[in-house]
Amino acid sequence: MWQIGIVLDDRDAGMASLSEVFGVSWIHATRNLDIMHGDDPINLDLEIGLAQQGPVHLEILGAQDGTPWNPGHGLDHIANWADYLAGTAARKEAAGINSEVRYQGDDGP
Repeated sequence: MWQIGIVLDDRDAGMASLSEVFGVSWIHATRNLDIMHGDDPINLDLEIGLAQQGPVHLEILGAQDGTPWNPGHGLDHIANWADYLAGTAARKEAAGINSEVRYQGDDGP
């Protein structure tokens, strides 16, 4: 299973366009986050749209000035789920794929 995350200046317009192209339905969500942006702690309500097309999850994030999700940002992340996280990370590294893992599973980070 894969997830593609995209930051759009107009989240709702982007979701409408992708619905037209891919025929997906969206779940609207707001996620309240306390994060560090540089040296500054910020709290924000991140507006998210989620859809699934086969094994691909689409995540549209609403851009917000002064956050990691700045306007004009574009592609934010490509993620995949793995049953054995350490083994998958090792195979990606051996193939020359630079990964950043922020989730910790039972087998470690």
